[in-house]
Amino acid sequence: MNKRNSQLNKGEKKEEKKNHNNASIKLAVPQTEISSFFFLQIVHFLSIFFSCTVSITIPAILVVLHVWIRSQSEYCRLSQVLNARRPEPDLLLVIIWVDPETRK
Repeated sequence: MNKRNSQLNKGEKKEEKKNHNNASIKLAVPQTEISSFFFLQIVHFLSIFFSCTVSITIPAILVVLHVWIRSQSEYCRLSQVLNARRPEPDLLLVIIWVDPETRK
């Protein structure tokens, strides 16, 4: 029984190998050329992708940093101006409105 199972398994493996060999023959292009072609395509795509992202990303980062630094410096300058102009409350002035009709 075990011999039959092992023979059947060997037979199945041989059929799988035959199918695999037939598939490689149908390609008619060596596997190394296909893999190198796809590798070159991937490298080409990545080089284009990174060149585009770098050419777009670096100026965008610089613009964002420039705007942020300017806003921070303007905020500091504005707060200094407001603090210099704002008088400290030494005297509390309270205005009471008295209606002339109620005084009568």
